[in-house]
Amino acid sequence: MKRFIGVLSVLALLFLMEVQLGAQNNQYKIDDSCYAIYRQADSLLGKPEADELIERLEKQSRDAGDDKAYTLAAVLRLRHATRFDEEDLILDCFEKAKQVALETGYLQYYFYPYQLVGTFYFNKGQTPRGLDYQVPLYQKI
Repeated sequence: MKRFIGVLSVLALLFLMEVQLGAQNNQYKIDDSCYAIYRQADSLLGKPEADELIERLEKQSRDAGDDKAYTLAAVLRLRHATRFDEEDLILDCFEKAKQVALETGYLQYYFYPYQLVGTFYFNKGQTPRGLDYQVPLYQKI
């Protein structure tokens, strides 16, 4: 009986270690179910499959009540849009990402869209347009 309890204790300890190790890889500290979807979507940016995963991340983050994951989904959508040459889509995603960041209070993700859009224009050889998307130091949020 003691041996059975010892084996059971070891198995329980191993299970707890596995759960903890899985959470340690979640660098954004978001819901684990959202993080799995985030990683998949991030790896497929620029491919058609990413759209469905980003939508799934938005839904899962709302279901889990995870505002940070919802904000990251908006940023992912913008990152995905910058892979294509549809300026209207990029600017729509830019505005949406800023809006979501303000609503959720994750202001570090308010400023990141400026960098993404500015870089998009710089890479297209449109430096003056890219400079329009540099965050002004005096901008009041």
